[in-house]
Amino acid sequence: GLNHDEHIGTAIDAGADDFLHKPINPRILAARLRIGQRLIALRREIEHDQSSLRQFAAEFGALNLRLQQAGVAASTDPLTGLMQRAAALDWLRQVWPQALPAHPIGALLLRLDQLGAINRSQGRLRGDAALRQFAALLAGNPHGASRLSRYGGACLLLLYIDSSLVKLRQCATHVGQLLALQELQIGGHAATLSVGYALSRPELRSPDALLDAAELALALARRAGGNRISGPGGLEPSMTPA
Repeated sequence: GLNHDEHIGTAIDAGADDFLHKPINPRILAARLRIGQRLIALRREIEHDQSSLRQFAAEFGALNLRLQQAGVAASTDPLTGLMQRAAALDWLRQVWPQALPAHPIGALLLRLDQLGAINRSQGRLRGDAALRQFAALLAGNPHGASRLSRYGGACLLLLYIDSSLVKLRQCATHVGQLLALQELQIGGHAATLSVGYALSRPELRSPDALLDAAELALALARRAGGNRISGPGGLEPSMTPA
């Protein structure tokens, strides 16, 4: 038959947690029972802690998702679905020191000429619809831009790395041609663009200076009656037949 140690090993292998010798000593039995109770209480505490950790992980994941969604919402223009101006400027300020001077940065500001008049005569809902349509058109055809954003009001901004004045002028012309090809109508008239562009150069020492130069060029194009391109060299011919 089995010896004493073999009996104990067989019982434990069969699933026993403990072993008592006969005759049973009441004091040892009571002590073993107290140990069992402590083990049960400890297991319950561990299970409770694990449940709390799982709940915390789920709540943390949900909070992290909400924060990510809030970050995306904060950087997205609610009208056009494009990047907000502030987010585009943050990106520009980040890449500015790494890109220059080897990789010139270009800024292209675009404004629908008829949008202000439509907002005044037919209401902002019609103007907003035209701006959304134009934004969707550019989002589908960004012409190699690194970033496309709503700059403010009726203006959209395209930012380019490794650009040149020739490339910026070509992009502006292509956008005008695309607009004409799509036959975007505003208030019953074919939509036209005013465009101002600028390229980083030694005298433009910051992203803000680059955008100021593009804004000045855009203002010059608008003062000339719209449907014009303006850059560092001044006004250029009409983009499309008016």
